Amino acid sequence: MLKPGYKKNSGAVFNLYLHLVWCPKYRRPILVGAVAERLKELLIEKADTLGIEIAGMEVMPDHVHLFIGALPTGTPAKYVQSFKGYTSRVLRQEFPHLERKMRVLWSPSYYIGSAGNASASVIKKYIAEQKTRDGEASKETPQASSVNVQTSLRLSFVEVTKIQPEERG
Repeated sequence: MLKPGYKKNSGAVFNLYLHLVWCPKYRRPILVGAVAERLKELLIEKADTLGIEIAGMEVMPDHVHLFIGALPTGTPAKYVQSFKGYTSRVLRQEFPHLERKMRVLWSPSYYIGSAGNASASVIKKYIAEQKTRDGEASKETPQASSVNVQTSLRLSFVEVTKIQPEERG
């Protein structure tokens, strides 16, 4: 059974969250009223199509914040391109004033930040301590060593998932 917040596919257990932010061209405050409401609907539709969850969303007059639970098979840039491309096309079709006012709806730039259960410092510490985890490096047979590595990884995975909130990034 997976701990809450973790997902699984055929080859991986993962907990990938991305914070995406992008703005209209020239940061114009055009995301208001019906445009903002329709944008939220379109973002939800596109997330469903991509098979990802929206953990948080805020549409401000001049920018969009999206916090998504990403898949390990997707790339952050592709997620942004998918959201921006789809919403630009549909919003400009449905709201002619956007087409007249702006030749391009979204600025080409964006922000992507990653988040998960462990902070960067905790992960670095975990990796650095791998060889000394059980004291000295063992001098066992390759089969026994393999079993110990698998057990160690399993135990370490559980330890990483039990990180206190103040240790998270």
